[in-house]
Amino acid sequence: MTTIHTNKNTIEIPFPKNQFNLYLQEFNLKSEEELNNIAIFWIIQKSHQDFKKGFLSLDDFSSIGGYLFNKVKEKPSHLATILLEIGELNFYVRNIDPKLSEPKESLLNIDGYFENAKNK
Repeated sequence: MTTIHTNKNTIEIPFPKNQFNLYLQEFNLKSEEELNNIAIFWIIQKSHQDFKKGFLSLDDFSSIGGYLFNKVKEKPSHLATILLEIGELNFYVRNIDPKLSEPKESLLNIDGYFENAKNK
């Protein structure tokens, strides 16, 4: 469960456990204990693709990113940075503040990360 505190209220967003389990199955992982940085990358890349196609909501994408951030073994890393940025998206879309990173900038960074990974 993700808790978002906005200027006006508090929002509880449930973790998309069923969708996350489908990603684990897709990448032949029996449990979350088998997650390593490579599996984390493939899961977040697939969830990014699903988000871009409209199959995954922003809140679900953000929740998965935040969850996977906590599973990354090597911090700091580019993967950890992108996961943190994904995990914060659902906060930033509800708290537009000129002093904070804009959601558009975050989305461009995330898209760029996966575009660069595809070209390697």
